[in-house]
Amino acid sequence: MVVSPDHGLYPLFRDADAAAVFFLDLHARCYDLALLFFAVSIFALGHLVLCSSGFPRILGLALIASAPVYVAGSLLRFFAPGLLGLFQPAYVVPLVAETAFALHLLFKGPDGAVRR
Repeated sequence: MVVSPDHGLYPLFRDADAAAVFFLDLHARCYDLALLFFAVSIFALGHLVLCSSGFPRILGLALIASAPVYVAGSLLRFFAPGLLGLFQPAYVVPLVAETAFALHLLFKGPDGAVRR
């Protein structure tokens, strides 16, 4: 976003650096808010994978285990931002789970899938 005298936000930000910092912080907060909704989605995907006979059960359990990590990280951003840095290593759980799921889909696919 360009902050110029013609723009309505100009009185709020006297310099571009202050505007950049403000919007970067706003982006981080909105991203973490969106992760709450993504947690619901990843939980549902994990449940579907767990109930499916086409995927290993461990993938479904790993995806389900990712949901609380996203919820906790989002809530920490809003209610205890000082603890967020200590919680960051927990994001290894979703990283491993989602990477394993993607690689399984890429190289093996669901069991019983027709290959051409």
